[in-house]
Amino acid sequence: MAQNTTSNRGYDDTVYIPRQQRLRPMILTRKVQQFYLVYLCFPDGSEMQIAAYMMPNDGNWRANDAFYEELIAFAKKYNIIILHDNAYSDIIYGGREGKSFLSYEEAKEVGVEFYSLSKSYNFTGARISFVIGNQKIVDKFRSVRTQFDYGVFLPIQYGAAAALNGPQDAVLAQCEEYERRNQAFCGGLRSIGWDVPDSEGTMFVWAPVPKGHGTSEEFCMELMEKTGLIGVPGSSFGSLGEGFMRFALVEPVPVMQEIVKAIAESGLLERKGE
Repeated sequence: MAQNTTSNRGYDDTVYIPRQQRLRPMILTRKVQQFYLVYLCFPDGSEMQIAAYMMPNDGNWRANDAFYEELIAFAKKYNIIILHDNAYSDIIYGGREGKSFLSYEEAKEVGVEFYSLSKSYNFTGARISFVIGNQKIVDKFRSVRTQFDYGVFLPIQYGAAAALNGPQDAVLAQCEEYERRNQAFCGGLRSIGWDVPDSEGTMFVWAPVPKGHGTSEEFCMELMEKTGLIGVPGSSFGSLGEGFMRFALVEPVPVMQEIVKAIAESGLLERKGE
């Protein structure tokens, strides 16, 4: 993302990566008995709420191997549990392959991973997912869930099993389609003077609010009124989202091209000196 400022709550506003060297003093000043959880979601995550801080990240950036290796070592040292949300692992661009947090050495010692069929398999309305990883942590989830849940409707479970065990061609085809939309939308916006970086994964794009257009909420309303394009102001995801807009790649490439044309013809960017 665009900003080059840093915060005192343990993250860098540029890419919303937790800066562990700044978290360390926060942890050491608290009682050893305090329980810590880190909820982590790459490449997606809207607003990631972490015990003492937040780090929103959603699509335009992805964590590398070094990040996860450092995070696991950090979690082991300070007895922190990692909850890794991997729902978007199959929607990643540039020929890269999504990875599981649990594929890293010693990850199972410090955490678990969530996976949802909503994104990769369009099973959204069924609301089915699972958690795997550290057995003690999974057992705790089971203890809680069995107190208020009777399990997912069995036909939905059969459907999920069929999706996971069946041909995966549709998953790859969907990812390729999202990538084409991403390139048409982001590349198109750059061609008319709005410097929006390509998303590296998920069906979302985070775009910096052009200079001179006020807050993300103000620009959201202006954009909708002038062009008909609906997005979500970054401030909806927390304070660190301010200065950005989030768009969903829900329309095919021809419509993405029409959207870019509508923005260009509205004069919105030119009027503000962009």
